[in-house]
Amino acid sequence: MSKKDKDRESILKSVWEFSRENFTDLVLVAVPIFMVAELVSSSLMGFVPVDDVAGNLIGSFLIGGLLKDLISLVGVLTIIYLVYDRVNGRKLGVNDAFKKAQNVFGNAVYTMLILNTLLFIGYLLLMIPGIVYGNYWVFTLVAVAVKGEKGRGALSASKKLVDGRWLNVFGTLLILGLIVQAPLLMVTLPARLNGLQEYGELISMMSNSFYELFFTVVVTVYYIYLAKTDSKKWVAW
Repeated sequence: MSKKDKDRESILKSVWEFSRENFTDLVLVAVPIFMVAELVSSSLMGFVPVDDVAGNLIGSFLIGGLLKDLISLVGVLTIIYLVYDRVNGRKLGVNDAFKKAQNVFGNAVYTMLILNTLLFIGYLLLMIPGIVYGNYWVFTLVAVAVKGEKGRGALSASKKLVDGRWLNVFGTLLILGLIVQAPLLMVTLPARLNGLQEYGELISMMSNSFYELFFTVVVTVYYIYLAKTDSKKWVAW
């Protein structure tokens, strides 16, 4: 087995063990926060007055997407704190993690505004720059939460961690992301195929919420792995 495969196996094992042991607390975050974000977004984008369909549709989409991102951001930061502290041996409670997330929320919004603006420009330039820098900046929110960085400092911290292993990080997150997505598809697809289309939107929202939950766990565990392997301190969960 190659070193890359061993790394991915170690990260996947850590994600599985952490998620299994902390499943209840993770769900306590995912259901009230990510589901609310999905519901708010869906409700706003579904409200289109008939007098100006195009204009209101665009407005509803933008407002709904913005509110979803802001609400979800609180959940992502809360999960980052839970994972980071508990993997490092500190038994942080959900309420304490939520309070810590609130404390850095302003910095996170400011940072994501810069990140999304730069990525938008990058994707306009034939998409390639957006993909390249999207991968460089994948650990940005973790840097905001655990290193106290903000703005370009958080982007730089993430890029520094990915420098020299861009393809490995991209491939690892792609593979682990697909592994996270697979069981969710095994639940949602049969439901849709067995005549439960009326529940399709709810099932889709639940699937999106749990994907965001577990992919945040993946990214945070991977951040810890990269930071500790640099200092030769990584130990699998």
